[in-house]
Amino acid sequence: MIDSLCAVSRAYAEHVGLPKPPADLRSEMSRRLALWPAWARLGAGFMAWNLRWLAPVALLGCMRRFESLSPEDKEALLERLQQTRSPFLRAAFLMVKTLVLGVCYSARAHE
Repeated sequence: MIDSLCAVSRAYAEHVGLPKPPADLRSEMSRRLALWPAWARLGAGFMAWNLRWLAPVALLGCMRRFESLSPEDKEALLERLQQTRSPFLRAAFLMVKTLVLGVCYSARAHE
């Protein structure tokens, strides 16, 4: 779960121009997740894994991980996830996005 969250965090931050995730991303991600209820931790981990492995296949038809997609494909995938009609998918994506934003911007604030 943490591996997928870290991989998605790095790729998402790079793609949208966020500050670079901290060097201790894994421990920071674990620390933040420990504050969330169990259902939210499971949901974020599940969505990160799906975003990394299944979403490119299901939404774009390409057999590649999220971090290895071209910038245009990443943008298309993120756009489709944000505009999906499924409240469950949209909420799950927002959980991951919230975690990534918090980790990237909090590291910058502590520098």
